[in-house]
Amino acid sequence: MQQDAQPSRLYWKMLATTLHKQGRYAEALKIYRQAILTNPTDADLSFNLGNLLRTIGQNEKAVGVYEHAHRLNPKDPDILINLAPLYRSSQKLDKARQCYEKILEIDPENVTALYFMAALDGNTPTRAPSEYIVELFDQYAPTYDQHMNQVLKYRAPECLRNLLMNYGPARQRRFTTCDLGCGTGRSMEAFGHLVNEVDGYDLSPVMLQRAAEKNIYRQLIAGDCIETLAASASSYDLFVAADLVPYIGALDPLFAAIREKAKTSAFLLFSTEFQDGGESPRLLLTGRYQHSLAYIQSRLQVHNMKLRAFQVEALRMQADQPIRGGLYLIEL
Repeated sequence: MQQDAQPSRLYWKMLATTLHKQGRYAEALKIYRQAILTNPTDADLSFNLGNLLRTIGQNEKAVGVYEHAHRLNPKDPDILINLAPLYRSSQKLDKARQCYEKILEIDPENVTALYFMAALDGNTPTRAPSEYIVELFDQYAPTYDQHMNQVLKYRAPECLRNLLMNYGPARQRRFTTCDLGCGTGRSMEAFGHLVNEVDGYDLSPVMLQRAAEKNIYRQLIAGDCIETLAASASSYDLFVAADLVPYIGALDPLFAAIREKAKTSAFLLFSTEFQDGGESPRLLLTGRYQHSLAYIQSRLQVHNMKLRAFQVEALRMQADQPIRGGLYLIEL
């Protein structure tokens, strides 16, 4: 009997994880709960259930499950990494700080903990660490499209497409396109017939695997978007960064790389999290940066770029509240 129990637990754990990755959340939730009832001391099961609850927006329940997983395995920094954002979003900042302090006791060089400690202290690093971005989006990739569309009501790609159609060049033009921070290809699905040959750049290998399945891209380039673009032999007449800028504070390196690879009469489309006033980017407790119109205009002037159109729109939801974004069409 004892020999049969262990394979059974492993089977149910693998089944629940597979259903979660497939977006079959209700089925996965049922299996996780059944598995935990039979093995309540399995920290991995509780961690995975917490991840699922967080995916479907049941954050309060996720907190309790993560806390249980932490009690079972207090030396696992991944549990604390996933618990801390829920404390931040509910404004339990002391608890969030305690999570990051515990992580740094276990792993003093943990870049995610150091990054969010900076945010909690009111500091603004120049950009999010690459290791944090890879970890975040590799984990997010299997459920990214479904979560963005159904939970966050994400609409930045469609808003940027409309900005190009309404204020860009003649509509019959099709662009050789650089999709920066392309993720799963969600943006280029929205652009459709407006783009011709498209190259995608992204840090997350797992996101690029999902993008490859859509057969949208001429090539997909893994690595830091600024560094890989600067090293590329390609040039483009349209650059799209639907959700890249909120992970970069200082934009000069990005604009310089784009300027270097721009063809004659090229355009840049990007979105920001909108900041009312202020001359400098601001790192939020979400780990994303806000940029003001004044800051963007100052950097465009330095790089000899022209603001052709600008709008402020609600681009997605967060904690049931709309997040305002700045939408920019730039002539290069």
